[in-house]
Amino acid sequence: MTAPQLYDWLVQTPANAEDLENRINTRPAHLEHNKPLIEAGVLVWGGPSLASHPQSSEDQLLITGSVQCIRAESEEAVRNLIRNDPYSKVGFWDPERATITAMRCVVRKPL
Repeated sequence: MTAPQLYDWLVQTPANAEDLENRINTRPAHLEHNKPLIEAGVLVWGGPSLASHPQSSEDQLLITGSVQCIRAESEEAVRNLIRNDPYSKVGFWDPERATITAMRCVVRKPL
């Protein structure tokens, strides 16, 4: 059996920016959920999208969503990954409004 062809997808998932408490409370489950995806090379990179960069170290980040690069065989496979993330399950992310764009990630550098 041949492994499916994997493609890179740029994923922009809007969030409920007013629900900071839910994000904070769900973050440990979100990170735990992502560990095997990172280890398998499915989640290439990701992080929050911001309304703006903070002007000082005391400024709170205004998170508007998330941006990530996901390797998967299809757009529907990506959408299923987003739907199953803890952030989606608690309503912080809006997976149905996620923008999924075909792309090719040519720079990959581990942290």
